[in-house]
Amino acid sequence: MAVAQAVFSETRRATLEALCETFVPALDGESSDPVEAAFLARGASDLQVGAQIEGLLAEAMMPEEIEAVGGLLDALAAEGFDQAPLEARTQIVHGFREQDPEAKHGLHQLKALTVLFFYALPDEAGHNPNWEAIGYPGPSSPPPGPEQAPKTIAVESVAGETATLSADVCVVGSGSGGAVIAARCAAAGKDVLVLEAGGYNNEQDFKQLELPGYLDLYYGGGLAASESGSIAVLAGQTLGGGTVVNYMNCVRTPEEILREWEGHSLAGLGDPAFVAEHMDVVMERLGANTEATAQNATHQRMIAGCDALGYEHRPIWRNASLDDDPANCGYCPAGCQHGCKRSAMKTWLQDASDSGARALVGCHADRVLSEDGRAIGVEATVTHADGSTTAVTIGAPTVVVACGAVESPALLLRSGIGGPATGKHLRLHPAFAVMGAYPDEIRGWEGQIQSALSDRFARVEEECGFLIEAVGLFPGLLGASYPWEDGAAHKRLM
Repeated sequence: MAVAQAVFSETRRATLEALCETFVPALDGESSDPVEAAFLARGASDLQVGAQIEGLLAEAMMPEEIEAVGGLLDALAAEGFDQAPLEARTQIVHGFREQDPEAKHGLHQLKALTVLFFYALPDEAGHNPNWEAIGYPGPSSPPPGPEQAPKTIAVESVAGETATLSADVCVVGSGSGGAVIAARCAAAGKDVLVLEAGGYNNEQDFKQLELPGYLDLYYGGGLAASESGSIAVLAGQTLGGGTVVNYMNCVRTPEEILREWEGHSLAGLGDPAFVAEHMDVVMERLGANTEATAQNATHQRMIAGCDALGYEHRPIWRNASLDDDPANCGYCPAGCQHGCKRSAMKTWLQDASDSGARALVGCHADRVLSEDGRAIGVEATVTHADGSTTAVTIGAPTVVVACGAVESPALLLRSGIGGPATGKHLRLHPAFAVMGAYPDEIRGWEGQIQSALSDRFARVEEECGFLIEAVGLFPGLLGASYPWEDGAAHKRLM
């Protein structure tokens, strides 16, 4: 992957490189196995992890965010960090983590990035040198070519410094909400334009690679998090939105949630028959089923545990075609290379396109234009592959804001519209992982990434609770999730 422009001084860069080498150090080989010995001897600097992180910050972060990281590096440099031996650097890191919550958050983020790049950064051949030592095979197959996987959704193009477009309906966001609305409006004869901040990626672009998948298909490159860093915010940013990268768990909205929503002036949601009718339409178009659901070794262990404890469990409904091949499903979070996932891109967006709708990709909606209390269009910025931009004005008497729970309120706030609750009351979906070591090989990257659940604890406190599920294993995400006490222990754990 290309390294973007530099943003740090030489002192900050040297400190960042020393910090990366602290998180993932080069160690004396303590193994007679040459592969393992080479892995232990390989450090973050051998993969230029510091330069990769600096480049990512330059591309993805605001100047004030970069300066905050720089301030942390300055504080470490004041301790002589880059000149200290490994053991001393490790103690400095622990001291900073214990004394300052902001420093702890910053160090946690830099640790996660270091580990992610070290274990998931592919070379030009799509391989990472650490995979053999940790038992990860990498991609199972190359992506199909354009002939086997053509792009069939109509895409609008703009050029120059400014451009003007028009539509009856402008839908901001192409995910599970925007796609359905676009399809219905187009079927009703409306001229529909869909704006998507990400690109148009389909099977020919899905390489079964973890890190490129995050950077190309996820909001914020998969690195977005709450301000405290306590919870990651995983959302899609590609044509089709989160439906392109999600785990295909199709859960009908529980009645207690519908009742709660109805209490916020959403009339009709308390009528189960009314809601079921609309859910049935969506589930049918997605082809949600249990016939194509099969449990891999990870889920078999989860089911065995539930059985031993007397917890009920069931297969999940998945929006997968019946010719779904579980052997290729483990790479699902980086896009379905074989077209089995019936995402919005494969269903509702295709329906919209077939009815005449157009999509404008790489398009950030800057603000909704309004006049006399009604929407009249959208101002947006399109970023092209060469980095150049086009300021686009879309005239539209109807504007649909469907760009997710984070970006929708942000767009409304930038536009000076929305009620007093705009930008408040965000609910996130926390997930806590429990990992285990087994005497037999699990190969958690093989098979369907989610295929079973237990809702034994779905209502442990009034009508709130949690589900027991399982997910796939990928080296970058797994390594970033593992606890870190020192670099040597983390490497042994991997």
